[in-house]
Amino acid sequence: YLLNKYSDVLRRIGRWLYWGSYFIYIPLLFVDLSQFEQGFSYGFAWLLALLMLVAGRRSWNDRRYASEVLHTITQAFFTALIGGLLIGVGMLIWLSIVYIFDIEDDFNVNIRIAFFVIFMVMPLLFCSFDSHESKKDELPKILTIIFNFIISPAVIVYAVIMYVYLITIVVNWQLPKGGVAYMVMGLVLVALLCMLVQRVLKKRYYDWFFNHFTWISIAPLVLFWTGTLYRISQYGLTESRVYLLVAGCAMILFVIMLLHEQWCNFRMMVLISCCAIIIFTYLPGISAKSIGYRVQQKRFDAYVMKLHLIDNKTNKLITNVDSAGIKNDSITNDQLYEIGRAHV
Repeated sequence: YLLNKYSDVLRRIGRWLYWGSYFIYIPLLFVDLSQFEQGFSYGFAWLLALLMLVAGRRSWNDRRYASEVLHTITQAFFTALIGGLLIGVGMLIWLSIVYIFDIEDDFNVNIRIAFFVIFMVMPLLFCSFDSHESKKDELPKILTIIFNFIISPAVIVYAVIMYVYLITIVVNWQLPKGGVAYMVMGLVLVALLCMLVQRVLKKRYYDWFFNHFTWISIAPLVLFWTGTLYRISQYGLTESRVYLLVAGCAMILFVIMLLHEQWCNFRMMVLISCCAIIIFTYLPGISAKSIGYRVQQKRFDAYVMKLHLIDNKTNKLITNVDSAGIKNDSITNDQLYEIGRAHV
């Protein structure tokens, strides 16, 4: 899709790459992708595809870019809606055939119907919709209502909740809960989306909030970094915590970019996010999985040596652990529990 869109820029090389992309699935037939599908990489592949689709717009002007992105989101919504209806209809037809002709139901047929629609029909539908480019730099009325009277007020209320929570934990002298980091990420992400949409809204009711979001986001970001850094100091880096660190750095960069109009470019933010996903998901040695494994392996080795669980003669873990003695010693019990956490 992107190679076709930029064919005039890439010229002959782009055309060769475009036609070659039809056969990219062939080498994948001979590769075991089971681990890839079960890990973070698979989910981030979908996210990367979505971000590249959004980043593939040509305009660097925020207003025009906002219009193009919202046009793409609208196309994707209607593509998903029609695709869902096609999947439902296909499954209904299959179930009818099973019922009428007393055929043994095979659930794999339903899965194949869904895969065919998702990977064959829906991309063609999306490209068909995309051939009708948006001519107006304004939102459909329904999206205007959604962003002006539902999503933007919800972001403001959510930010207030974050401030109230910060005051609460300061008064009680507690640490933020672990899930708060993901809540802050959601707040910043949706706020950035709302600021992008503000570029094409005729009536902008919330400039007083979004124009000062860099300063408003300080409290939520303090919650994010306090909880994240504490857990890293206590339990070390894991794959998910590396991603959390990368997301935290990206959030700080993006809110700083909002300070000056010449720095604020939403397409650049999307491109930075794409690069971060590629670097920390697919590059060996510096991927989040590699970093998390190395850190947890060191913690595991350190705790094993501390608890004298290595047989000096064989250099292997001992099997005759004094479990009763460990249970009676609360400190040793906690350390043994940490071995389990470090090895996860």
